[in-house]
Amino acid sequence: MFNRFNRIKVVALGAMLVGLTVGTARAGVQNFEFVNLNKSASIVQAWLAPAGTTEPWKAITLNAPLAPRSTGRININGYRACMFDVKVQFDDGNEQLFPNVDLCTVEHLVAS
Repeated sequence: MFNRFNRIKVVALGAMLVGLTVGTARAGVQNFEFVNLNKSASIVQAWLAPAGTTEPWKAITLNAPLAPRSTGRININGYRACMFDVKVQFDDGNEQLFPNVDLCTVEHLVAS
């Protein structure tokens, strides 16, 4: 059974945890790096759409195809939401879908 002092500690701890959660608020969508682990195919196109929606896919600008076993920095600007579905297409025609990617926190997106 809690006495009054223990209740105060529990309430203070709860308030501190809420403060930590609020204190880590996201600044917005950040740039990230595609990592292409495919052995033979380059990433030639990429798109994103708000996660779980039927909105049209918007192209992500690739400066050049992303060769097999290489990385490339992707610059994303102008979005407020964090959660997106991301899709890439390889030069062999295969596509890979990444559902529910948090572009406010992700630093690397690994395709293979």
